[in-house]
Order: sequence, then structure tokens, then C-alpha cells
Amino acid sequence: MKNAWTIIKNTFISLGKWIAHRWPLKLLSLFFAVILWNFVLGQTNPLRIVRVSDISIQVINQSTLYSNDLTLTEPIESSLPKVWVTLEVPLQEVSRAQEMVVVTADLRGITQEGTATIPLTVTTTSSGRVVSQSISSIQVQVEKRVSRTFTVSCTELGSMPDGYYINKTTIEPSSITVTGPASVVQSIQKVQVPVTVQGLTADYQVVQELEFLDAAGESIDTSMISTSNSDAIVSLEIYRSKELPILLDKAVIGEDALADGYEILLMETVPDAITVIGKPEVVDAMTGVDIELVDVKDASADVKVTRSIKLPTGAYCRETSTVEVVIRVQEKTTSVTLQDVPIRYTSLPEGMELAASPQLTATVEVRGPESTLARLTVADVEIAADLSQCIAGRNTIPLKLTIPDEFRATEQMVNPLTVDVTVQVIPRSEGVPETE
Repeated sequence: MKNAWTIIKNTFISLGKWIAHRWPLKLLSLFFAVILWNFVLGQTNPLRIVRVSDISIQVINQSTLYSNDLTLTEPIESSLPKVWVTLEVPLQEVSRAQEMVVVTADLRGITQEGTATIPLTVTTTSSGRVVSQSISSIQVQVEKRVSRTFTVSCTELGSMPDGYYINKTTIEPSSITVTGPASVVQSIQKVQVPVTVQGLTADYQVVQELEFLDAAGESIDTSMISTSNSDAIVSLEIYRSKELPILLDKAVIGEDALADGYEILLMETVPDAITVIGKPEVVDAMTGVDIELVDVKDASADVKVTRSIKLPTGAYCRETSTVEVVIRVQEKTTSVTLQDVPIRYTSLPEGMELAASPQLTATVEVRGPESTLARLTVADVEIAADLSQCIAGRNTIPLKLTIPDEFRATEQMVNPLTVDVTVQVIPRSEGVPETE
């Protein structure tokens, strides 16, 4: 073992001495040797085996399917595998091998629905040749290519403030044409454009992407369909809704020219308020609803008429276009107070007498038409106290007030309402026997 190490050591020492001896000449010789080797390779350009990996398959002539009313059922490029190819190429082209290889799948030969097997063609721009490839064909699913027209609808997201609503929705385009695999197109049940309406109080316009939904309301993959439009312009006309009173006071004229002795008791409309809708700026400026004029000149009886409502431009009422007006007209009324009206006591039971002098007068208050109460006097009024139910002792008797109908009293009252009457049995005369 020691001898072996000695031999190796002596060899390296001798090699070192050889290199060190006239080393510039030896370095120059090495340089010329390398140049000569490269020259030889350049002249002969020998072939080399190269493997090119991760090659994408290029699909060509897909449009020829459409001429046969056919189409693929899914995006083919994203589902295709990567291919590797082994090439025999000249040495000088080895560095460019990746760029020189093209793998294609030609769909021109597909003429019917179902599963189609497509051969892969490998071409190279080099002077080499293809030795082998990882896959030689692919399979694709083919369906009928159909078109169908759908109406575009608007789906509102969120809620608007109270009193505001969408009066009109305009969608442009209002319909679109969808083209693609029959299974995909037939699964579409609704085409909609979602619009957020949260907080809207004025007209609104927005461009939104279309959504395609199936029967369950789920979104459909649109990667294999083409549409005449991918989005739509949605215009929303916003209206304001507000309940407003009927402005009857503004509509009544001739109040100061009623028939002599008459006045208005009350005025009302049916309905007394209506809901007005329209442009927010118009409706918000309104405090009530005007109606056609009502003339009560020379009126001596109730006035009942129908009048049309009057709305400014941009405001509308869907409930009604007219209201019923009722104006109650009555004779002017007044109040009359009569003092010291005599009280008439009647029907004192037999065998009884008043033990003390009762109240003789009372006060009467009457309300009614001025024209009749102007003639009312104490003599026209009767106050009666019915003593028929009295018993010996103190009795509280209600007073009954009677005023002739000709005075048309609407309210009447006597004060006090009752009187206290003390009644006693009439004493028997002495010597007169008591009868049974």
C-alpha cells in the first residue's frame, strides 16, 4: 500500500515538472487544439437526440365545425395535456429545438356529434426529424351548435327608501341571441342583469354584465357560448309616492255670498286625501291636491258635487281622478237666554198640599236659527214640574222644558234641572169622622 502511494506521488511530481517545463508553448498547443476541434464540429455538424418537453397543442380549423352546425362541449385548449417530443437534429440546432416544434390538432375532419378522436401532428422547422412523441391523439366531445333568443330581465338588489319605487325599467338591448352547445343553451332559463337599487331616490342608469341562470337559479358557465351582447344598459325611472290632503278651502268660492241668513256648517271631500305619484322633485314640492272650483253663491241648502283633481305636470294619481265634495249649509244660528220663566206645578196628589212655597221661575237657554229665535219670548216657553209621584216630605222634581216646534230649536236647556218640593198631607177638620 505504501508503495502505491509512493508511485502516485512520484507521478504527480513528474507531471508537474513536465507542465512547468516550457509551459507557454504547451498552453498555446492546447488553445490550437480547441479551435481545431470546434472547426471540425462546425464542418461536420453531427446529429444529436434532443427531448423537447411541455409543448402546448394548437387546435386548428375549429371554425369548420360551425359550418356543420357542430361545436365542442368545453374549452379545448385549457383541458389538453402537454406533449413531449424526441427530435434528431443537427448539433448546431440543438439550442433552438424548443422553438422549432409545433404540435397541432386539426378539427377539420369532424362531421358528426359524439366523441371524436383527433390525431396530433408534430412538425419542426429544423432539418431534423421527429423520433417519438408522448401522445399521438386526443379525444373531444362534439354537440349540435344551436342559437336561441332570450328576453333580458332586470333583477333589483336591495331596497329603496319608503315612498320611492321604480316606475319604469328600460333595458338595452331588451333581448339577446345565445349560440353554443345544445346542452348548454337549452339549460338557460333566464337572462338577467342585476342592479343595486339600495337608497335610490332619483333616476338611475348603469351598464351591467349579463347573468345566465338555469332552472334552479344557478349561474351557468358561459365559456362555450357566444352572445350578441355581453352586457346591457339599464335605465330606471324613479317615482315618489306621497299621501296628500285635498285642498278644499282653496276650491270653494262664494262663501261670503250665501243666501241671507245662511252659513256653512262644514266642508268635506270623499276621499279627504289621495296618494300622488310622480317625479320626486314634483311630488316633494306639493303640500296638497287642488280640485276644480266649487261655487256656493246663494246656497241655502247642502251642496253635493263631483270635482276633478288638478295635478301639476309630472304628478299622477292612480286611485281616482275625481272627489265627492259635500258642503253642509244651514241657517245662521244664535243663542237666546230667557230669565224668570214661570214654573208650572201640576198633578199634586189628592189629599196633599205644598208645605212651603216652591221655586217659581227658572232660566232657559235656547240655540237655533236666528230667524225664529228672534221672535222667542218667555210667553212661548213652558216649564212644568209633575208632582203626581210626590209623597209626604221633601221631593226632588225634574223640570220639563217645552218650546214650540215653530222655533226649530237645535239645543235647549233649563237651569236648574230640578226643584225641591215639600209636600204634606192636608190635616182633617175636627169633628169629622175618618172615612175608610
